[in-house]
Amino acid sequence: NIKEQAKLKIDEMKTNFKASLKNIKDENKKTSAEKIVSIIQDLNTKTTDNLSNKTDKIENVLIGIESRISKAQINGLDVSLVNIEVEKSKTAIAQARSAISAQALKVYTVNITSEATLKSDMKTLRDTFQKDMKALNAVVKLAHESVKNTATTLAKIPKIDEAVTTKVEDNKTTNNN
Repeated sequence: NIKEQAKLKIDEMKTNFKASLKNIKDENKKTSAEKIVSIIQDLNTKTTDNLSNKTDKIENVLIGIESRISKAQINGLDVSLVNIEVEKSKTAIAQARSAISAQALKVYTVNITSEATLKSDMKTLRDTFQKDMKALNAVVKLAHESVKNTATTLAKIPKIDEAVTTKVEDNKTTNNN
């Protein structure tokens, strides 16, 4: 499981991080550094969970769109363009899922060598985290936009909900005797 693997990596990182904190004598700096790393790890977990849920919702919308596409096919409408968009959306969703999984497994660590470099090390850690989150959000947004384009393409097909009705004339012959 991805969450269990991430927890193991985080625990290992915390142990290594606490060992590297021994180089710092100021207790306030130690606790601040521990807090920052802990907050970043928690934010990473929360954000990846939220984005995973968002991706699930995006995928559910795509499933609804596919349902309407099959309805349109039954009614004899041309849905070839929409099917192309659906494939693009599925690819975008798969990319978002793999990016989320990779991000969930990331563990943010800092090698602390001295008190003098602590501030810049923590700033680098924060900046790396922010850059990764922006990239991950962009991938999920791309999946969202792709599904939105699919829905827009589907909306251009008229009369999806109208069943094809064929009129059968009453062929009774009446005898007037």
